[in-house]
Amino acid sequence: MTEQSYERTKYEAVLDVSYGICWNSLNERLFGRIDWVFGAITLFGGSTIIFTVTADHKLAAAWVSGVVAISAILERSIGATEKRLEHKAMKRRLCELQAKCSSLSLEEIDRDLSLLRADEPTGLRGLDMVAYNQNVRAHGRGSYIERLSLWEWLLSILA
Repeated sequence: MTEQSYERTKYEAVLDVSYGICWNSLNERLFGRIDWVFGAITLFGGSTIIFTVTADHKLAAAWVSGVVAISAILERSIGATEKRLEHKAMKRRLCELQAKCSSLSLEEIDRDLSLLRADEPTGLRGLDMVAYNQNVRAHGRGSYIERLSLWEWLLSILA
């Protein structure tokens, strides 16, 4: 069997930069929405606790307190606010690279992209195919769109 050599093109490198922008944008929006939900639970739950305590509903106050405590633990564990800000910053850096791509060579784009990916924040891998589909659609390559799994489809709605 013979190996075929394949040379990467500058167009593909620019697509990779664009994909990174899509992926980070999706993660930024998703973590922003998660942050909003936890904030709403905390605010609404805190108000409910005050009402239930003043209305002498101690059992209800205990349950609501538990929900607020679990929400706070999850919020701290996920770190949605920090992740949203990290993805926003990475998207900005990728947009700066994208703006310079026309004046860079393939090797320079790949080098800069590799350096950026070394500091890329963690995100939901379930958004990979969603970002891929958005990227190929945005570049007029609709025939390359892939079918999403149920999980990917759900994440695409949430993001």
